[in-house]
Amino acid sequence: MHLFDADKRLAGIGWALHGLGLFIALAGVILGRRVLLDPIDRMASQCAERIDYLQARLTEEDHLRAEHQRLKAEVDRARRESAALKQRIPDEPCEAEFLAELARLAGDAGLQIRDYRPGAATAWPSYSTLTVDLSGNGPYRSICALLDSLARLPRHCTVRQLEINADKRTADCRLELSVELYFDVRGTTAEPG
Repeated sequence: MHLFDADKRLAGIGWALHGLGLFIALAGVILGRRVLLDPIDRMASQCAERIDYLQARLTEEDHLRAEHQRLKAEVDRARRESAALKQRIPDEPCEAEFLAELARLAGDAGLQIRDYRPGAATAWPSYSTLTVDLSGNGPYRSICALLDSLARLPRHCTVRQLEINADKRTADCRLELSVELYFDVRGTTAEPG
């Protein structure tokens, strides 16, 4: 065996070891990337998604704030209207006062009331009602004026039923009207907690 062959062999083994070392170094870099850098990349990606989500929420915040203000104003308006309406509803039916006011309004409008029949009171969970039926006659414009006056009464009432029949012989119309009177409002001012 020659010395030259041994050197050649040693050089081949050296190159093989260098190649193996290079392979191990590359495998270490790839493994290090997988173990160390990939989790950091995933965290960075998750943070970027979270940032996008939060920026979208911040963009919506102005809209949500404006919607909240609008709804709050609407609730405040509804509360004011409810309080004003409750001021228009007495504790008792007071149908005698209503009849007097109705007779005055009918007279002012040129309408004659012939019959007045209070019905039975009905209790609802938060208020009570009393239906009043009445009959009358007069010109159509007088009936319209009476209905308009009913809407402007200080006391809250609603027209439950209305029937108007024209008399062809005269210019008068026959009126059948049911009015619902509200009274005894209870427990309707629940405040949010």
